[in-house]
Amino acid sequence: MLFSTVGQFGIFLAFIWLGAILGVIYSILKPHNLIAKNIFDIVSILTSGILFIIFMQTYNLGQFRLFLVLGIIIGYLFEKFFIGKMLAELNNLLYNNINKVFNKTINTLKTKLKIKKDKQLKPKNKQQKNKIKKNKKIANKFYKKQV
Repeated sequence: MLFSTVGQFGIFLAFIWLGAILGVIYSILKPHNLIAKNIFDIVSILTSGILFIIFMQTYNLGQFRLFLVLGIIIGYLFEKFFIGKMLAELNNLLYNNINKVFNKTINTLKTKLKIKKDKQLKPKNKQQKNKIKKNKKIANKFYKKQV
């Protein structure tokens, strides 16, 4: 054995913290869309595996021990039962606010585009009226050729 058993408890605590941190990151960044959630789950599993290997190399000299996996599971469960409810509320609050701002921005842009389109369609004089009719005729001829 390369190191004493006294240091193994510290390693176990480090892996508990790793599990808790991975749980917090997953809880905060968890998407609400089903397809995005599946993709995020795959990315999350790969990231967790890579971090596990990095921690194992750093703290345990590359030796795999069952208590390392147990530490991550305990850390994740600690996050899930004690911190997770608060983070779920924070996640929903952030999601709802971002969704509200996004929808408001989209509606504003649609309104501005509609106003701009309405202004373009209303001719102000006879010359503009003739120009709009001419453009519509050209567009109809082009459309008929395409179909």
